[in-house]
Amino acid sequence: MFGDRLVSAEDWTWFQQLTISILTRRFGFSWTSEDLFSEGQTIVFSDVLRLDVGSTVLYEDITNERKKIVKTLEEKQEDYKIATNDKMDLVFFEMACAHILHLCRILR
Repeated sequence: MFGDRLVSAEDWTWFQQLTISILTRRFGFSWTSEDLFSEGQTIVFSDVLRLDVGSTVLYEDITNERKKIVKTLEEKQEDYKIATNDKMDLVFFEMACAHILHLCRILR
């Protein structure tokens, strides 16, 4: 989640290299940047599936919960429409969901 707060490509490259260096040094892994950070390899932690539970932020691994994520975001969109009388029809494709989850972690 530290990586969520990085704002430039240079910062992100530094973070990737640091992560690989620590994993290699501490655990003896010989992974590459592509092994850990390529598209489809992303591990997602969020509290978005538990927003109605309370104010405690409890991140959980939701990497394999794509359908639940989309359903939750669609429900929140409907709540917004009802509360504001605005028509906002968003399409929650994979990259959009990733950006929304990213923003949720940053803003919390």
